[in-house]
Amino acid sequence: MSDPEQPTELRQRVAEAIKKIRLELRWKPGKDEEHPIKRIERGHLPPGATLAEYEAIIREVLSDPAARLYVFRSGSTDYPTVVADRTGKRWLVMFSLEGVLETAFPPDDPDVYFRDEPRYIEIGGIQEVLS
Repeated sequence: MSDPEQPTELRQRVAEAIKKIRLELRWKPGKDEEHPIKRIERGHLPPGATLAEYEAIIREVLSDPAARLYVFRSGSTDYPTVVADRTGKRWLVMFSLEGVLETAFPPDDPDVYFRDEPRYIEIGGIQEVLS
């Protein structure tokens, strides 16, 4: 974003992005093939996990009514980030305001990860933002 937005404007943009990505998981070209491999290599997914299994976790996180919502601010670009517990781990799903997936993974220590990374801005519960 070039100009700082009012929190309600940002919340509206984030809510629209969530609605888009819930309707259709879209990846940047080629990333749908790379990401599951990367997650398997890092031990986030079991060996042999498929894109469909990875996307099932992503969909579960995005649809969890108890999920927490953050915005990751990188320069002038904001990335909505939904965080919820799945497969015994806390997963984050990051995507663009246009509804294109950036990444999804379970941080090693989520509490420290979000506390120590100042580019994550906590917005609140996903239900609060979508209502």
